[in-house]
Amino acid sequence: MREEPRVQAYIEHFARLARRHPWKVRGLVYLSAFLLPPGVLPPMLMRKDTESILGASLEVDEERKQVRVRKEAARTVFYADCSEEDVARAISLLVPEPLRPRVEEAASRLSVRESEALPRYYIECLQDKALGPSMQRKMYTSLPCQKVYSLPTSHSPFLSAPERLAECLLDIARSQPKRDAHSEASKHPSVASGTDEHEG
Repeated sequence: MREEPRVQAYIEHFARLARRHPWKVRGLVYLSAFLLPPGVLPPMLMRKDTESILGASLEVDEERKQVRVRKEAARTVFYADCSEEDVARAISLLVPEPLRPRVEEAASRLSVRESEALPRYYIECLQDKALGPSMQRKMYTSLPCQKVYSLPTSHSPFLSAPERLAECLLDIARSQPKRDAHSEASKHPSVASGTDEHEG
């Protein structure tokens, strides 16, 4: 299954990196992904996503406390516009996810200040059946981004339209102001000296 259930933990991780090494992390790119305010978890929005077929395609194993996308539904959910070869390879790599990922604590620790400290960019996929286009639009409208890009693809443009996705990422990279890593590091002596902050 895809990594969306752990999105809050990833956001917290990158927010910490940005705070400790601000010259190394310049922004966050959301590729048809959950863009959530602190305290909001993916399942809360999944239940309201009328365009997504992900929920109906899940197979729950209560005994093992796992959930996975049924293989026969995976193509429609994630790879509708991908080649047969790419679909077969991608489906072979799907694995079960924990039924109840422990992201609540990570979500509660992520402050508004940290989540908004980095510029955000959103790449929406207009034929997505895992995260509906309307839900994507609702999220990046509620939490505005520096720029929104649109791709006429399913949930996996890295397979179906890698060149167009690369163009979006290159445009984002080119838009970043140039920084002098040495001068930036000198502004943060605790990091430059090899020490790091510790959070209680």
